[in-house]
Order: sequence, then C-alpha cells, then structure tokens
Amino acid sequence: MKTNAVTTDDFIEQMGIALQHDGMSRTAARILAMLILSEEPAGLDEIADRLQVSKSGVSTNTRDLERMGVIRRSTRPGDRQYYFSVAHGAVNRLVENHIARLSQAAEAVQMALNTTPKRAKISRERLTGLSYFYDVAIRKTSEIFEEIGGTGSTDRSAGSALPASRKQPARRPA
Repeated sequence: MKTNAVTTDDFIEQMGIALQHDGMSRTAARILAMLILSEEPAGLDEIADRLQVSKSGVSTNTRDLERMGVIRRSTRPGDRQYYFSVAHGAVNRLVENHIARLSQAAEAVQMALNTTPKRAKISRERLTGLSYFYDVAIRKTSEIFEEIGGTGSTDRSAGSALPASRKQPARRPA
C-alpha cells in the first residue's frame, strides 16, 4: 500500500532541487535540508555519510552556507571536529538573498531598457514586461517577508521567520 507521507530522504532531495533552482548548489541545499531536520549539530563525516557525498564536497558547501549566514559552525570541548547547525534567522537570510537576486535581475532589465533604442518596440515591450514582473516580485516578496517577521523575529530551533504574535489576521489589499 502506497502512502503520501514524505520521508526524510524525500524532503532532503526535494529541498535540494528547489533551492538549486533558486541559485544554491544542490549539495549545499541538501546539507541545509538535513540540518533543518537534525536535532543536534552534525559533523562533516556524519553529513557526508548521510548524504552520500564526499567529505571535501561537504566542506566546500558548508563554507558557502556559512558565508550565506544560514548555518553556523561550532566545536565541542576535547574534539577537533567542526559541527554544523542551522543558524538563527536562516530563513530570513534566504529570503534576503532571494530579494537581492531579484533586485539584481531587475537592475539588469532596467539598464537594458534604458539603452534599447525607442525604435526597437518589440524588445522594449518585452523588457517593460520583465521590469514590471521584477517590480511586483520584489514588492510582494518584501511584503511577505515583513508579514512573517522580517529580520527581527525568528524561532531559534527552526531558524525560520515567524511572527512574534498574531493579534489581528493579515489584511488583504482592497
């Protein structure tokens, strides 16, 4: 009998694919997904064994995730190994990075629009559509980010942005 339950492996693989489409390496995304599910910090060997990737690949990708601010490195007394866990506010940093990538694309589109001759009507129409898309995407993503708590309110255990309290339901624009 087949169930619809998502396994830990499914989650790790699905997050690997999803975050890869958002600019993160698949291995880094899988490491982050594993650490999201880990109750305790995990060492390089444990991550490499669990994800069936090389220790050097884990080392490279954990450095990238640290630079992004989504995981943190720690040590244990008497142990030379490094251990990794999800950083406080990790989801905030992921959203901020996403908004930064959208903004970078929006700037490129605007530069192209500014330098495209007026007589190139089809190109300008396409660029104008793209510019509108990026403007809306940045604005809506920023609104969502603010609604879920922005940079100020995070749940330490999940590393995710959560509202401190919900006194009123979210309002929809008129």
